[in-house]
Amino acid sequence: MNDGAKPMNGAVARTLDLPAGADEVWKLLGDFNGLPKWAGGVERSELSDNGKRRTLHLKAGGTVVEDLVDYDAAARRYSYSIIESAVPIVRHRATMEIVDRGPDRSTVRWSCEFEPKPGVDVAKVNGIFGAIFDGNLKQIAALFGGQA
Repeated sequence: MNDGAKPMNGAVARTLDLPAGADEVWKLLGDFNGLPKWAGGVERSELSDNGKRRTLHLKAGGTVVEDLVDYDAAARRYSYSIIESAVPIVRHRATMEIVDRGPDRSTVRWSCEFEPKPGVDVAKVNGIFGAIFDGNLKQIAALFGGQA
């Protein structure tokens, strides 16, 4: 997942098995502008830069700006990088992927690599991203009748 630069020293990965087909799950999660439909902390999302940048307006206030760096609908996978946020990082790349596991079964794989700002402990940022992933996967599970 590395962007070719110096290796990033932080990483978080989560998986979620769902009792729903991969195409059905991808229809929701594959929409780069669709986070308000499944991410509880996101009030609205706006696209710019020909659909390659999203600005997430958070319910708690503030924004997060992310760039789409790779999108493969056939593989049900996309990667994005956080450009601006309150999370203390200097680099970031995340991937969301939906794996087909047969009729009415799929797995969501969500992972990220990051480089914290100087002086910030990797464990602190791991905790931030882990909480974000866990909370959102719990909401995704509820939408599809699974358990996170």
